[in-house]
Amino acid sequence: MRLFPATDDFGRRAVENPTTIWEFHSTVLHILGLDYEQLSY
Repeated sequence: MRLFPATDDFGRRAVENPTTIWEFHSTVLHILGLDYEQLSY
């Protein structure tokens, strides 16, 4: 298993198992112990 997904020739975009910014933010909030579904503006 790779730690990081495979990228294009320039290393700019993921071509294998891309992650959205929403998934990234919810993962960071989960690590911090916060529930992303309860946060609102």
